[in-house]
Amino acid sequence: MDWISLTLALCMGIALSAACGLRVFLPLLVLAVACRWCGVPVAEELAWLHSDAALVCLAVATLLETLAYYIPWLDNALDTIQSPLALVAGVLVTAGLLGGQPDWLQWSAGVVGGAGAAGIGRHRARLH
Repeated sequence: MDWISLTLALCMGIALSAACGLRVFLPLLVLAVACRWCGVPVAEELAWLHSDAALVCLAVATLLETLAYYIPWLDNALDTIQSPLALVAGVLVTAGLLGGQPDWLQWSAGVVGGAGAAGIGRHRARLH
């Protein structure tokens, strides 16, 4: 992977990770659709995103997450669960888009960049 591809993958990963802080499942659904129909390459660890089951599960989770916003007690309960899930999703998205890189680079960028962006996005979402 050349420097331009690496930089674009890192930027896309961090942007999707920041979006994971706002809505956990929607960026994963977008990535799954991009992998499936647009040919966006991901690491072997995220090869499951290409499956029909992943698309259906992520679509249902996104729909439920969006509908739960309109039920205050359910939205509050989901906020408790989604804070750690956003960090994990941020790590997976960033590390998954850096497939083909050395493991130390892939996972350190995922943990620092992905979880950091998702945490900041989650913090910003909770302020509003």
